[in-house]
Amino acid sequence: MSEKNEGEVSNGFILTLQNLGRGNSVDELSEQLQEVVESVRQTGKQGSITYKVIIKPAGRNNSEQLIVRDEISSSTPKPDREESIFWATDQNHLVRENPRQQNLNLRSLESKDDSKAPESSEKTG
Repeated sequence: MSEKNEGEVSNGFILTLQNLGRGNSVDELSEQLQEVVESVRQTGKQGSITYKVIIKPAGRNNSEQLIVRDEISSSTPKPDREESIFWATDQNHLVRENPRQQNLNLRSLESKDDSKAPESSEKTG
């Protein structure tokens, strides 16, 4: 590991990141960050972005030239999906109504129109 002079700030990682994929990695990371933040705000659940840098020698006897690539992945939280209740039949089919419950033969009754109430003949003054 190289030594750093006092007060010297190393920006090698940032410079490498800016040059990987012709700068597209920075754009992609920014887009994914925005998507994850939006999903976290919408769902109230945790999200993440993973950035991985892979470095390997360019050849068997070449330790001077290196091949560098990166991988970006994100995990955005998903909203909860609505649940439904079903009953299973003896044939293992799912149905919305309980197959073991008897049906009631209900009928509607006509009601008289009670909306015409007699008007009051008293006047308040």
